[in-house]
Amino acid sequence: MPKQIHEIKDFLLTARRKDARSVRIKRSKDAVKFKVRCSKYLYTLCVYDTEKANKLKQSLPPGLSVQEKIKNPNYEGKWKVPWIDNPAVARRADHSIGGMGCMGNLNQTTSFGIGFNCLHSLRTVM
Repeated sequence: MPKQIHEIKDFLLTARRKDARSVRIKRSKDAVKFKVRCSKYLYTLCVYDTEKANKLKQSLPPGLSVQEKIKNPNYEGKWKVPWIDNPAVARRADHSIGGMGCMGNLNQTTSFGIGFNCLHSLRTVM
């Protein structure tokens, strides 16, 4: 069950408790999240200043295991329609089906309700 802590002092007191097991630090471009796993709750503190986050990391109790995860800043999310939006996936789809992509089911009907001869023509129409 998660709980959010808004003050750094409260977070440090929670991290020093007996039932605190581990700390996970998640860094993104906007914020740094500190998560302390206790016996009943997972406590989270969001820090939006990197200097404060570095000082807070140094002031964590030495007995706790600390895991740090940095989010990939280049990750843009999942592709919505992979063979249309991402040309690299489209090339792989062509090769896996057989050259030009026309070896699959002929006259396939897409979710748009339009019949196409192959993936290649679907990509060129869109």
